[in-house]
Amino acid sequence: MAKQSHTRRPVIAVTGSAGKSTTKEMIASILSQRWRVLKSFGNNNAPSHIRKLLRKLKPYHRACVLEFGASRRGMIAQHCRIKRPTIGIITLLGTAHIGKFGGMKRLIETKSELIKGMHPDGVLILNRDDPRTPRLERGGFRGKTIYFGIEKPCHYRGRDVSFVKGGMRFTAHVDGADRRFFIPIYGRHNVYNALAAIAAARQLGFSVEHIRRGLARYFRMARRMRVRKGIRDITVIDDSYSATPEAVKAAIDVLVRLKGSRTSVAVLGGMAELGGRSERIHGEIGEYATNKGVDRLITVGDKGWLIRRGAVRRGMPLGRTLHFRSLGSAVLLLPRAVPPGSIVLVKASHRYGFSALAARLRGRARRRR
Repeated sequence: MAKQSHTRRPVIAVTGSAGKSTTKEMIASILSQRWRVLKSFGNNNAPSHIRKLLRKLKPYHRACVLEFGASRRGMIAQHCRIKRPTIGIITLLGTAHIGKFGGMKRLIETKSELIKGMHPDGVLILNRDDPRTPRLERGGFRGKTIYFGIEKPCHYRGRDVSFVKGGMRFTAHVDGADRRFFIPIYGRHNVYNALAAIAAARQLGFSVEHIRRGLARYFRMARRMRVRKGIRDITVIDDSYSATPEAVKAAIDVLVRLKGSRTSVAVLGGMAELGGRSERIHGEIGEYATNKGVDRLITVGDKGWLIRRGAVRRGMPLGRTLHFRSLGSAVLLLPRAVPPGSIVLVKASHRYGFSALAARLRGRARRRR
């Protein structure tokens, strides 16, 4: 069993462009198999939320599991001043919020604030498969660095991912042996989140069995890769809480993987805070949907139209696409546009209100005007 790296109360901080909340929940679930844990609630990841949360810290809490969000430079450094992490995890360096940072270089500098703000002898857990990981600024960090991934050799490497009822099984190489795990959620990207959680738990001395139980039981947040039965024998993949380019592509992968003999329908809308890259990135999502073989594409709003344009440009027949100018018209008419018995992905950034579309397809929404 791996030894705990710190005699002080462990503070595990998770940041990154995607997967923060899921990774945080997975870690908290594993640690809760043995310990009382204080964790960030939902995706409340601003410094003000961390301060408020820490007022609830009690002597019986054995660990803190915190989600560090960043919408501007200096924000993660501010988090670290509030509560200095002993274990830091950077899930992915992607394009989420890139418009606010003014480019990838500044985004990476911001995420690097976690490394600079950690205990210098702490444990840093990084994504080996992310090509941007080497660009992180290590500063004076002299602690231990651990890598997780699937494609490249690393400390905690996943493979043999299989979709099963209610989630996925995968093998992870843990401390010299192959171990099998289950997580109750779909998507290869969530295997990465689980691998990061496994790495953190092992550094704190948790057994493989505790990790298995924690991953199998972790708290799944609403509107994040939830597969539900809908009206007219439709299966709804409700992933409407948020959307980054990387996450939308991952969700399309899940849609195609789960479709079987059914018609696959992607209902997509805008992705926020992409700055000057927005038009190009939205178009690339449409191209990706075409390349992956999505049967039908339904888009909403101005940015959704860019997705549709990209799909048609790549070769999706115009007759297999449908565009709604507003969310209200989509809520009203979407059930008629989706073939009975199909499988439908619903995804956009939170601000676009796509949870109403997912609920409508499940027969649970009031019509919006």
